[in-house]
Amino acid sequence: MAERVERETAERVGRETAERVERETAARVERETAARVERETTERLVAAVLRGMLARFGGDLPADFEERLRNHAQAELCEIVARVATAGSAAEALDISPGIAPR
Repeated sequence: MAERVERETAERVGRETAERVERETAARVERETAARVERETTERLVAAVLRGMLARFGGDLPADFEERLRNHAQAELCEIVARVATAGSAAEALDISPGIAPR
């Protein structure tokens, strides 16, 4: 009887442990995936801004321009991408809305 209880307890603990590990692993994978998608999206937006700026305004951009773009939130980068198409100058395209805080 005691052996059966021990075995059942060990099986239950094993199942609970496996379920906990599965939940923790799923949560970690989800966090890692979200971080990767955010990084990739930011890189795509930075590349889009650079392509647009170079096409519209030539190569007269600061050496650290790409790195400075990475300091902006994705919402700001989206605004810049949209403005590059219609802006009259590079400065106008880079004019960030005051309501959006930098990262």
